[in-house]
Amino acid sequence: MLASLHDDDPHIAFGADIFALGACLFEMFATIPLGIQLFDRSFQEDLMKAMGAVKRGQRTRIYDQFVTNISNSHHLPSLAAFAPNMPRGILPQVDDLYRSMAAIDYRYRLRDFEHVFLKNQPVRLNTR
Repeated sequence: MLASLHDDDPHIAFGADIFALGACLFEMFATIPLGIQLFDRSFQEDLMKAMGAVKRGQRTRIYDQFVTNISNSHHLPSLAAFAPNMPRGILPQVDDLYRSMAAIDYRYRLRDFEHVFLKNQPVRLNTR
């Protein structure tokens, strides 16, 4: 949304919603905003400056040229580092689910809720 890609392709806006849902999942367990861990103010300002000058119809192509570098330099944090009280029986699955929903490179993000539900296999907790 910050790069205004939804002006080129309205379907990208739905991907931003999936990112937001993944961020909410992280924040629910970590109790801190995901954005603070990923993007500082100068990053957001630089992105808006760079993409603001790109004309409609060219934004996706330009963004795709540098999104890989962005995703490689801004890694999604592990829930384990922020949610020490989270049950270890569900931690790997929740961490994997949030990461697949909040992937910075939107080309690798889960694309719809059917895939979200398919990825989220039932968890069986050992209650012994």
